[in-house]
Amino acid sequence: MDARAGAGHISVHDDVVMSLAAWAALQVPGVAGLVVRSAVWRQMAAAAVHAVHVEHQPAGIAVEVSVAVDYGQSIPAVAEAVGQAVRQTLRTLAGIEALRVRTHVVGLRVASSGE
Repeated sequence: MDARAGAGHISVHDDVVMSLAAWAALQVPGVAGLVVRSAVWRQMAAAAVHAVHVEHQPAGIAVEVSVAVDYGQSIPAVAEAVGQAVRQTLRTLAGIEALRVRTHVVGLRVASSGE
């Protein structure tokens, strides 16, 4: 992904975009973790960025994030908050405007009696 600066050209690798999106999603209250092949990641890990997909389109990028939500949380509210957090993080830290951020809620974490 390319971000333009007034005095030059900045190129931001997709891995950085995925890492920023993953980090932003994990900061949202109600997100239990990122989901990668049925595994839930609760901490930022190298494999966690695979829960984020970046698609290049003629007008810019689209981002998809797969998350698990804590039981009892409003799924639509958490999904919307993830989208906003990812957009804001990409804009602030990388100068990238995402055309679309799609949140896939693909898991639910129910707290066990030991938690």
